[in-house]
Amino acid sequence: MNGPNIQLAPLAKFSNEARLRQRQIELGVSGAFIAALGDILPSQLTEAYKGRRTLPNEVALELLEITKFLLEARDAASPFRVPMDNAFETKVFYKTMVESGVTPDRIREYVQRMMSEDGSMDGGTF
Repeated sequence: MNGPNIQLAPLAKFSNEARLRQRQIELGVSGAFIAALGDILPSQLTEAYKGRRTLPNEVALELLEITKFLLEARDAASPFRVPMDNAFETKVFYKTMVESGVTPDRIREYVQRMMSEDGSMDGGTF
């Protein structure tokens, strides 16, 4: 996930970088993917993970917000997939959902309606 042979420094348990690294692992994506979501260079993220620098607060907070949404949306959409093969497409997905007011809870409700036992699908939207 973090690239080959990258030695990561221990980060403060609740630092933005530590929480972000944990979410990266939970999402099963690369550091380059996370960096692309935040429009930063992968080397900047690596340096932050190594404890050599901190991410700008606004970048860290944006990445924490995006990754939280993605984790929750992924769980809510199961058994369907949230797009996470391409960071650009994932960011478009995230922005589209947020701008449309679609929350992970709404995704969960919609999936549950689609998968209801009686098979009824009302054709509704989020």
